[in-house]
Amino acid sequence: AGEEAAGGGEGGGDAAAAAGMPSPAAAAAAAVTAAPAAQAAAQAEAPSKRPVCLASARSLGPPATSADIEVAWRSLRRHPPEWQQYVRGLSPSTVGSLLGRGMAPEIFSAMLAALSATAGAGAASAEHAYGVLQALSSASRFSILTMCLDKSDERAVAAAFDAVVAHAEAGDVGVGPAEVRALRSKFCSS
Repeated sequence: AGEEAAGGGEGGGDAAAAAGMPSPAAAAAAAVTAAPAAQAAAQAEAPSKRPVCLASARSLGPPATSADIEVAWRSLRRHPPEWQQYVRGLSPSTVGSLLGRGMAPEIFSAMLAALSATAGAGAASAEHAYGVLQALSSASRFSILTMCLDKSDERAVAAAFDAVVAHAEAGDVGVGPAEVRALRSKFCSS
């Protein structure tokens, strides 16, 4: 009799129902249907596996050395909009003085990609891109860096120069199309 009252005997389901508790079969069925909903809720509450950018272009500030630019690139490389904003904040003279003695190929590629993304954003961006590209062309080992450009780098160079040429032809920037094309020829033969 004690087993039945505790719900352990054959009549236990009836006793549990009488006590206001679901039968073991009903409880199992409810658990099966609740599992997907609980999983979905847990996934919604779980932190995203997307990388969080702890640094920003503003928080890094202006570079004092080429190592500062490398630190910025390492901090922002998985967050292209932040890296683009950082590069957009570099003056061409800073790029020339800090990277003129050479730079890592990865940083060269990343700068080309950032300039490609920002050069078409207006006349000021196009003029900035031209200045930075000119500074990069003066870097030591420049000819080696350009020989090692992969297809995505070549597309980035082409896009950046296309945007600058368009602004030069419109008279929006302080250089003419011929000057832009001459600089472009240093980066690529096409």
